Amino acid sequence: MRGFAAKCGVEQHWTTAYTHYPNGSIEVINKLILSAFRCVISELRWNKEDWPWLIKAIEHGLNHKPQKRLGWRAPVTVHTGAKADNPVELIFKKPGTGVEHINDISLNSGQIGIMVEQLQVQLAQMHKEVLGVTNSERHQKRNKASTGRLKPNFGIGDYVLTSPNVTKSGEKLYLKWKGPYQIIESKKRIRIQG
Repeated sequence: MRGFAAKCGVEQHWTTAYTHYPNGSIEVINKLILSAFRCVISELRWNKEDWPWLIKAIEHGLNHKPQKRLGWRAPVTVHTGAKADNPVELIFKKPGTGVEHINDISLNSGQIGIMVEQLQVQLAQMHKEVLGVTNSERHQKRNKASTGRLKPNFGIGDYVLTSPNVTKSGEKLYLKWKGPYQIIESKKRIRIQG
């Protein structure tokens, strides 16, 4: 392949299957997680080989850290309704704080039903607020990304792949590419031949 690429005067670039860009959001997240591992290992003065022991601590920190995209709520709060806690408090907990004997709490079925209903109402309200923040942010990003965007530039004789119109990001997994088709005519709309 290298010889063929050199003869054609092109540069070969491999990308992972099913991704439309090589340096996407997953790579950015992995870079940040790797940075967190390095920072914690350095602070604790641990050997680098002991990094698997930190997975749960870093996962806990990421899940309990409030995020702007969730309306300054923690992912654990949005998903479960549980209050986010500080991971440092688990290490340096003062005795005598919080509930120490869970068996001392007595609830009847009526109280449990009322609490479950209250929890459902609060979760629904919180999810509605998070959805509003997320939709607003998504709309702003789409508008910003579409400014200055160039129109597709295809010419007669070019080969293209086609797909149905994708309106929601969740539908991308079900996308079926068709083609390649060759462009044989160009008017206001492009006509392709299979």
